[in-house]
Amino acid sequence: MVVDPDPAEQQSLSILLSRLHSGATIVCFSDPLMAVKFGANNPVDALYAVTVMRRLDGFALGKMLRGFQPKIQLHFIADDETGRRDAMRILADSCIVRPVTAESIRRAETEEW
Repeated sequence: MVVDPDPAEQQSLSILLSRLHSGATIVCFSDPLMAVKFGANNPVDALYAVTVMRRLDGFALGKMLRGFQPKIQLHFIADDETGRRDAMRILADSCIVRPVTAESIRRAETEEW
């Protein structure tokens, strides 16, 4: 699941994930509350969400989805290192500081931090 209110960033991340995980079904949302509704009713393996959004930030979204899907991987996209520290506090699986590349996604998914 990709959650980013910016359509261009959302599409870019979706394309990168499709290339890295061929065969995976990737759903995208610009509204985090719609992502919560989807996650409450459908299996989700991983969340890739920006940390700063209106209505519901990425961290709150991740916590809510983990309530429905305890094994979900949480990967956040942040604009700076502050976001990385916050992601570590909520026990996220990773936090990628922009710009997001295929290599930064691959590293985030495989390395312990």
